[in-house]
Amino acid sequence: MKYRLVFFIILLFSLPGCKKKSEDKTNDLPTIYTPNALEKWFETSVLNRESIIQFAKDSAGIDVTHLYDSTIFILRKKTYHDGPFIATKSGKSDTGEWIANADYSKLTLKLTGEPEYKIFNIDWKFKSKSTSKLDLIPWFTFDGDRNLVIVPK
Repeated sequence: MKYRLVFFIILLFSLPGCKKKSEDKTNDLPTIYTPNALEKWFETSVLNRESIIQFAKDSAGIDVTHLYDSTIFILRKKTYHDGPFIATKSGKSDTGEWIANADYSKLTLKLTGEPEYKIFNIDWKFKSKSTSKLDLIPWFTFDGDRNLVIVPK
């Protein structure tokens, strides 16, 4: 009986306890995101800047630039790859959204409101981009012979 008691005590102390483990609070700190070079360029050159349409051609290949003469466009930043797309014409603003892929080769625009805004509602690819203008053509060839040239003010 004496050996059973000793055995029981040894067994009792060798079992893991139910004590709550201490949590390491250093991993709870927020991670600071560092943007890459493309994200920095897009943020500096495009986002949150008033822009105008320098040239617009619809899916039939017709120049429709005059429809946007008095319209200001802004791509606002929600993240580096999406956010609100705002068009303001004669004091009235319409808000849609923009989405870019990781390498900024594709730009999806969605905007409703004025009838002439339907030209934007496709996936676009960059024919060229610089700090002075964005030249966009349809991502898919079945979207017609459209072309947009957006110029920051």
